[in-house]
Amino acid sequence: MSARDEAVEMIRRICPPHLDADEYGQILAEKFDAYRAEVLAELREASHRRKRVSHKAVAAQLRTQPGEWGPVGDYSSSASAVGIVSHIRTAFLVAYRPAGAYEARTEMVDEGTRVHARYVGAAS
Repeated sequence: MSARDEAVEMIRRICPPHLDADEYGQILAEKFDAYRAEVLAELREASHRRKRVSHKAVAAQLRTQPGEWGPVGDYSSSASAVGIVSHIRTAFLVAYRPAGAYEARTEMVDEGTRVHARYVGAAS
C-alpha cells in the first residue's frame, strides 16, 4: 500500500463515512496546513534560541588557557560548523589570527554540531 493510500485509509477511518472525495481532500489539506504551521513555528522558535557567537570573546578566552579545548558555539547545520572550523584554522575570522594559532574540531550533539577550539600559539 502506498503512503498516499495509507493516508486516505487513515482519513476514512477518522472521518464520517458520508464525506465524498472532495471533502476528504479538504480535511487532509486543513490538517496538513495546521501541521505545517506548527512545524514552522517550532523552527522559528529554535532559530531565535540560538545565541550568536562573539568570536572575539571566544578567542580571547581560549588565549588565557593555551592547549585547552573550549566550546565556540552550536550550529544547526554541520556545513556551517565545518565552515567555522575552517575559518578558525585559517584565521579567516580576524579574532583567530595569526593563521595556525588555533585548532578547531566539530562534535555532533542533539542540537546539531558543536565547534570546539583551542589556542596553540603562533606558528613558527
